[in-house]
Amino acid sequence: MNSSPTNFITRLKKKKEDALEYIIDAYMPLVKTIATKILHNGNHLDIDECINDVFLIVWQNSHQFKGEAEDFKKWIGMITKYKAIDRYRQAEKRNTREQMNESLLQKESSMETDISVLRQEEKNELLAAISQLEVEG
Repeated sequence: MNSSPTNFITRLKKKKEDALEYIIDAYMPLVKTIATKILHNGNHLDIDECINDVFLIVWQNSHQFKGEAEDFKKWIGMITKYKAIDRYRQAEKRNTREQMNESLLQKESSMETDISVLRQEEKNELLAAISQLEVEG
């Protein structure tokens, strides 16, 4: 038996894979649109992972859905919205960490340059001082 608009919820709750296939076919445009709107500045990997997470959550939590087929669209839309917001926050944190790491590397490089300049100056001063010493004979 295949899933249809009238029986897909019942079959999903019974963990029938054809129900998941039906949901993916029927609701992919909605899920993808919501995820893309929220993650518009993110990379495509974040969007794809968000979409995969949504369908996994629907599969794992189908028993929690209470309602008719009309309510399912709202339910999957809300799951997508909150999952995309979570992904957006994770991406922002990741970007902030990467920027901080880049900044630290630049500062570290600058400090290494300063240290090598100071060492060279000390060496030059030491050589100049040595050259001014009188030779005892």
